[in-house]
Amino acid sequence: MSDQMSARIVMRVTCLLLVLISLSTVSAGENDQSPYYLLTMESKAEVELYGDDETGCSFTLAKEPLFQGNNSVKVTPNGKSLITKVTLPLLGEENLTQWKLAQKIALNVHFSADSLVIPSEFYLGLVDVTEDRLVIQTVKLDQNATGAIKSGWNTLVFDIDEQFMKEISVDRKYALFISFVGAKDGVRVPLEDSFHLDGAYLIMPPKQIKSEYLWRMETADEIAKYSNDNTGAQFELSADYTIEGDFSCKVIPSGDAIETKIALDLTSPRVNQWNGHRELIINFYIPDDCELNTFFLGMGDSNDGWSWVDGVQSDHIATKGWNEVHYTLSDKMRYVIHNGKYNLYIICWATDPDGRKLPITKPFYIDGVKLDKIDYLWEMESEDEIGKFTNDNTGAVFILNADIVFQGDFSCQVIPSGNAIETKVALDLTGERTTLWNNHNELVINFYIPEDCELTDFFLGMADSNEGWSWIDGIASPQKAVKGWNEVHYPLSPPMKEVIENGFYNLYIICWATDQDGLKIPITKPFYIDGIYMAD
Repeated sequence: MSDQMSARIVMRVTCLLLVLISLSTVSAGENDQSPYYLLTMESKAEVELYGDDETGCSFTLAKEPLFQGNNSVKVTPNGKSLITKVTLPLLGEENLTQWKLAQKIALNVHFSADSLVIPSEFYLGLVDVTEDRLVIQTVKLDQNATGAIKSGWNTLVFDIDEQFMKEISVDRKYALFISFVGAKDGVRVPLEDSFHLDGAYLIMPPKQIKSEYLWRMETADEIAKYSNDNTGAQFELSADYTIEGDFSCKVIPSGDAIETKIALDLTSPRVNQWNGHRELIINFYIPDDCELNTFFLGMGDSNDGWSWVDGVQSDHIATKGWNEVHYTLSDKMRYVIHNGKYNLYIICWATDPDGRKLPITKPFYIDGVKLDKIDYLWEMESEDEIGKFTNDNTGAVFILNADIVFQGDFSCQVIPSGNAIETKVALDLTGERTTLWNNHNELVINFYIPEDCELTDFFLGMADSNEGWSWIDGIASPQKAVKGWNEVHYPLSPPMKEVIENGFYNLYIICWATDQDGLKIPITKPFYIDGIYMAD
């Protein structure tokens, strides 16, 4: 694209940004499978934002054919270009936020039965057009999700690449480049006939129901994704020995490798359950003739190339039959990047009487890989949960956030008023939460402190509202804030430790900044909270 054309795109995008944001969209609401429309193809204002990336096609509103709404957009190729491109704007904080959450993007397109050539290749490109045309990533059509291309209406479905296409900023401007390619006898030819677009929408991933297990060994498809890290082991779905569910994974060692390994990819959504946990737990079944007696866990980081993280050996003493093996995670292994990419290596071996490693020659079984259980009082996973937080007259605002996350899919962004000497998050401790509270010594809260946030001190207050309102006690955390994630521990005072089951209490998460003289000053920049739980 020429510099002049890039400048025109940026100018057009800038001038009409408010017009696009004002266009109605269909929200996914509470049904994660419902579409979120980025573009409805309903107005001239929207169509004015479309481009052809110098492929010569033109755009007009049409009354038919229709897929949804009252209008579609007629795309007329120039009949000369081997590729017809349609550029669609991706702008506005709400659209970009939804884009980051989405799994796929779908585009409704109609091809006439009279067309000389119906496109057979389709590509989606994400381009940064803030200053000039900067291609972020290009992906091909998801043929399995789209199905066979035919005359009439088709819904083209493209995957949104997790690694590249989610790394966007609401401060920048983007466009989607949809390429339509026709062919005859295996040779690309220009498109000559018009086609119609009617709606571009996002497909959200199915809502993840948290399982106690990261891997359950219940399907052949899951086990097919395991690898042996060059140790020659084979894996089969088995119903011979199970401790949960209907199946387990039968591990068949090579018989000559000094170690037997099961390598698992720790990626989204599993990786987002990892942070905050202290143990990985694996169920092993060791038959009478199997030599396995040592359990080791390794971890690799594959976010940028591959690098070793750390490894730990379980102190579990192997016995014949079922073994619940606990691996205490090292500090290096305990924290991962949200939506990051890691590798786990379940490593097993046998030893002779002198402690030397020997190959395992007989099969054994694994049935379930899980993390130690954390009973969160608050997870920061829904608008409904955060909507119940109050600021105790400090002016703070709370927003569900998907950008900076410690565990799960969301966190709570705390936006201070900028002038209150303290910033508070007030929570009602009632119902089941009172049961989780008792018999513990600490409250633990995960805070994220950005580089520009002034927060330095953490304090926890508690009140009793069973009859009126009365102050119980307050405690400062001994920790001082550091930039990035902070696992903040509040050691509870004796009056704070015991509550009436199903009673009514109030917790006050109180934060402030201090100047060089130790005097409190207001926090002016946002910070984040993600996950509140009790600890012994």
